[in-house]
Order: sequence, then structure tokens, then C-alpha cells
Amino acid sequence: MKIEKMVHTSVLVRDLDKAIEFFSDALGLEFPEPWDTPELDIKETTDAVGLINLITPLDPNGVTGRELARRGERAICLCYKVPSVDEATAEMEARGIRVIAKSVWGEMPWVCFDPRDTFGVMLEFVEYRAKNEYLFQMFPSPPPLRKK
Repeated sequence: MKIEKMVHTSVLVRDLDKAIEFFSDALGLEFPEPWDTPELDIKETTDAVGLINLITPLDPNGVTGRELARRGERAICLCYKVPSVDEATAEMEARGIRVIAKSVWGEMPWVCFDPRDTFGVMLEFVEYRAKNEYLFQMFPSPPPLRKK
């Protein structure tokens, strides 16, 4: 498998608005309005540069909510761009690494692997054609940035 580049790091937080405010003020990042990703039981937003993906549980009693209650706020996922999500998935499964979610956002295929198989961190692979701004693959038009 060939990893083409690091896409983002996901940070699990209790209060998404407070986290957006912190990373905006401290690092000068801009975030679009958060969106729901029910396949992963999260509400999320990724800064306009694509470095930090902030996530919070949709359901406090769901898998993500229980994880937050058990282990607290922290970096939880590393996302990488790969040439083919299907080929990367087959290679990971051949190594015994379990898929926990796989879908397509807009034009962008993605897959997430069970962190119990990858040393406690969830690995996510995405496949997109644009050289920059993978968010444009997820949305027909980019989501509006939040107003400060």
C-alpha cells in the first residue's frame, strides 16, 4: 500500500463549539459549520487548511460517547490519502485489521479501521483526486466558514 499524504488528525472533544473557538483563536484556523456523520456516531468539522478534524459524539450513549466517557478528550484518528480505498482495505483486512465503517462522502470513498487492531488509534483512509482541499470532494460546494 502507498500512503500519499497525511490528511488530518481527528481530535475527540466534549464541547465542539469550545474546541472550535480554541483552535480558531490559538492557531488562527477557520472551520466550516459542523456536520453529522451518523456512520461514525459523530458531529464533526475540519479546518479550512485540513489539518485538524474536531469530533464529538452524536449520542452520549453510543460508541463514540462511551469512548469519550472512558478515555477522555484526545487525538483519536489519523487520516491518510491513498490511491485506492478498495485496495488499501483489502490489504489491511489481509493483515487481520477490521473495518468499522466504509462509505462515500460526495465523491470521496473512505474507510475506518478498528483501533483495537492498530495500537489504539483509528486509521482512516480516503481517496480523492484533487491535489488540495479534500473537503471539496465531500461537498458539491464547500460548507460556509463559521462566523466569529
